[in-house]
Amino acid sequence: MKKIILTCFLMSAKLTFGQTNGGFELWDTVYTNAYSVELADSFGVPNPLGGIVNSWTASSGYGVSRTTDSYSGNYSLILHNWYTYAQETISYHNAISYTPQYLQGYYKYNTHGSNGLSQGKATVTLTSFNGTFNDTIATGTYLFDSSDVFIPFQLNIGLTSLIADSVSISIINADNSNSCINNICNLLYLDNLTLTNIPLGIENSISNENVVSVFPNPSNSELNIQINSTQVFKFTLYNSLGEKIIDTILANRKSTIDLSAYSNDIYFYKLTSADKNLIKSGKLIKQ
Repeated sequence: MKKIILTCFLMSAKLTFGQTNGGFELWDTVYTNAYSVELADSFGVPNPLGGIVNSWTASSGYGVSRTTDSYSGNYSLILHNWYTYAQETISYHNAISYTPQYLQGYYKYNTHGSNGLSQGKATVTLTSFNGTFNDTIATGTYLFDSSDVFIPFQLNIGLTSLIADSVSISIINADNSNSCINNICNLLYLDNLTLTNIPLGIENSISNENVVSVFPNPSNSELNIQINSTQVFKFTLYNSLGEKIIDTILANRKSTIDLSAYSNDIYFYKLTSADKNLIKSGKLIKQ
């Protein structure tokens, strides 16, 4: 009975963006544009096509591309600078009748070919109509830092006792002070966006638990990884900015990761098998 109740809770607490295309599988149109060749030749992007992504609005459309380099499914979306300096933004707005606490998803961020440091940014705003106008009842932001592989992220929208009746999401690939050495730069890949009330890591901990166990969490100076498989695994740890800080092969069925050199904070980990399949990912709290 407990298992059935837990399953129902997980299903009801998460909006999977099937309707809102958070996996970026649906595109109104795709085409070869002026930047498709440069994406492929300069950045190695597989099958890049410009396009209009279903359910989202772009600030210009010139810096929006589809690619088959995805975390899962057939496609992911790339936002990038275009015409040397211009940033690209996508936005989403829809009615809802509940109050999500998080925007979660997967991203990677290629900042090669840019002048200076850059960060992308996601913003979520929840509103509720008070009879006269829409009140903002919660908002949150997340800054994307560079990462060469897809890693999970979680934007905390904030807590409120009010029920939201609309949600707005805005994502920009880079800050306005950043420009490119050539035509394009700052490639922000996005995939599997979800609105949810489940903290990052719970669902991934439920799946693949018989293959890999990561404990304790929260942790202090040591993290244990138990592998119930003959496969070889790689453990990668990222800080809250998405920077890779540990990347190691696990040679034993039980391994211990030394965390003593790192400050108390929120980290993200992933475990991949030798065939580069993601087995498990989640959030790690060091305290």
